[in-house]
Amino acid sequence: MVTDLSAAQLHGLPLPRWAEQSTDLHLTTSLAHRVDRPGVVTRRRTVDPSHLVIRHGLRCTSPIRTLWDLCVPTSGLSLEDLVVIADSLMPQEWVEGFGLAEVRVERRDLIAVLEQIGRFRGIRRAREVVELMREAVGSPQETRTRLALVDAGLPAPEVAVVLKDDHGRAGPTVDLAYRRWKIVIQYEGKHHRTKEQQERDVARDRWCELHGWRVVKVTAADLRNGLENVLPVIRARVAEMS
Repeated sequence: MVTDLSAAQLHGLPLPRWAEQSTDLHLTTSLAHRVDRPGVVTRRRTVDPSHLVIRHGLRCTSPIRTLWDLCVPTSGLSLEDLVVIADSLMPQEWVEGFGLAEVRVERRDLIAVLEQIGRFRGIRRAREVVELMREAVGSPQETRTRLALVDAGLPAPEVAVVLKDDHGRAGPTVDLAYRRWKIVIQYEGKHHRTKEQQERDVARDRWCELHGWRVVKVTAADLRNGLENVLPVIRARVAEMS
C-alpha cells in the first residue's frame, strides 16, 4: 500500500516544496515482505484496514492516518509542517482551495485515529501536533503565522474569530485575533489581490477601525523574516492596552 509522503502527495496535503517534488515511492508492506529497489522506501508494519482508502485507483492510508504516520522522525517534516497538515484537514467550510474537498473532519476525528494507532515512533511529535492544531484555519500561511507568533513568545491567537460590536452584533470574521488587546491579524495572500476581496478587506478594516480593533497584516515576506517588522507593532499594541 502507498503510505507516508507518497500518500500525502496522492491526497494533495500541503507539503513543503522538497516533499512535493520528491519522487521516492513510499510503501508499507506486511512483515513478511519487503521491496528493495532504488527509489522505493519500504516500511514493514500492520495498518488497520479502517485506515485505508482508494485514491486515484491506488490503495493508500487515509489522510488522517497519513498525517500521524508522517510524525516519525524519518519523514523529514518539521513540527510546523505537520501542524499545517493537521489544520488543513479541518478547514473553514467557506474557504475554497484549502484542505481536501472530500474531507471535513473535526479535532476529535484526528485524535480518535491517533488513539487507535497506539504507541509508535512518532507518538511524541504527534502529541505536540495535537496541542498546536486548530479547527477552522483558512490557509497554511495562517497556520505558519500563528505558530510564528507563539515561537516569538506571544500567546496563541484565536482562529476564525467573529468580531462583535459593543451591542453584541456580529461583524466580520477575521483570520486571527487577540480579543484581550483588540488585535486582528490578517495574512495577505494572493487571493487578496482580486477586486472583490480587496473590497471586502476595506470594509473589514473600516469596521475594525470604527470599533477600536487594530488590524495587523502579515505577508509572505514577513513569514520569511520571522515577523521582525510585525512583532514590534503587536507588542506596542499590547503595551498600549495593558
